Amino acid sequence: MEQIERLLAVFPKRTISLGELEQLIQPFVRTYDEFSEIILRLEAERALEMVKSKGRTTRTPSLAFQYRIHKSRFIEDYHHELQRYQNRLHPAIQLDAYYGKDPSVWNNDVPFILKIDDYLKTHSLPSEPVPAPERSVELVGDEKWITEGNGKKLLERIGLFDRLRIIPVSEPLMLAVHPAKIAEAVQLHLIVENKTTYQALLPALPKTAFSTLIYGEGKAIISSIEQ
Repeated sequence: MEQIERLLAVFPKRTISLGELEQLIQPFVRTYDEFSEIILRLEAERALEMVKSKGRTTRTPSLAFQYRIHKSRFIEDYHHELQRYQNRLHPAIQLDAYYGKDPSVWNNDVPFILKIDDYLKTHSLPSEPVPAPERSVELVGDEKWITEGNGKKLLERIGLFDRLRIIPVSEPLMLAVHPAKIAEAVQLHLIVENKTTYQALLPALPKTAFSTLIYGEGKAIISSIEQ
């Protein structure tokens, strides 16, 4: 039932048709009786309210053709769920940030949080710093999760990123040269900190007044040039 309530809490509209409910709940039921029992229970709890102008089916038990979703009912349940998880998770994991977020964020994050919980209960907080890919494998089994996935944001959200002794991996410096401009006495250099922007500008470099197009992240540009 909790999974169904989560899905209704993040449903993009305020109303939902009977057909949409069938699609939503189909993975959790096998018969019409099971389906109707869930819908009628949600009606009784006033989480779903019949849109009277649409009427009800003639089938028994009878269901409304369209419902209004009272998401506040699910938010209360969602907060209770967060409290239950907070009580069972490792004390270093903090869930406070999720109270102000859409339940869909929690739904996406919870499988990873459970893996992190297993790691902490087995190894505790690490004492030695390691590069991000190595720590990422230790936590969730995916070396790119922290650097290229949603890992860094999730760890910051639960208050763990700084406590996990993660050594960040900087992007390498990338540089393109405009041969016709490189020998000029006065040169212009275009520096960007976004790889997509760098790749988009690369083909246009020969048509510009710039001698070089440089991609790097902040101070990493200076340190790379100094080397």
